[in-house]
Amino acid sequence: PCRVWGCEKRSPARSDVRTVYAMFLQFVIINVFVAAVELDDALALKNDILLTFVDGFSLFLCIVGLVVFIRMGLELLDGRQASLKLAVVKILFVANTMSFRIAMRCVHKDVIVDGLCYCSETLASAWSGAVTTAVAAFIGVMTCFVFGPKDLEDFADRPTLEAPGGIPAGAGGFGAVH
Repeated sequence: PCRVWGCEKRSPARSDVRTVYAMFLQFVIINVFVAAVELDDALALKNDILLTFVDGFSLFLCIVGLVVFIRMGLELLDGRQASLKLAVVKILFVANTMSFRIAMRCVHKDVIVDGLCYCSETLASAWSGAVTTAVAAFIGVMTCFVFGPKDLEDFADRPTLEAPGGIPAGAGGFGAVH
């Protein structure tokens, strides 16, 4: 048994897993839809606030699904700091989406440099990419403290199976089957 929704402690049901899957899937679908709508500048400008809200709410639902997924796996991954490891995914999702939205609101003018014109969307994407890269670098350094050798020690004494094709487990490649 583990905590699934709220404070309820029970084994996850098939419906719980399907709900979490739907929370991930809706983000993928809505994110692509919003990106497609934003290809049309007039439509994107007309619906800017709505698109920002829909994209942000979809991201929020995806993060809630990720948190529930983490909570379901915490007791199964006892002592391996699963929530810290998956926080990397949450932080990068939020940093990427929100930095782009903020940059789109702040950068309004096209810029000409050495005869080349850079439209405001390109500059906003560049700023967003820079922010996301800085956050990812910081998270990468922090991740060094989350992943430790202890995480793999528990697996050392487990029996291994021989993988298809006769490659012994642990020999590298796809042969390491536990």
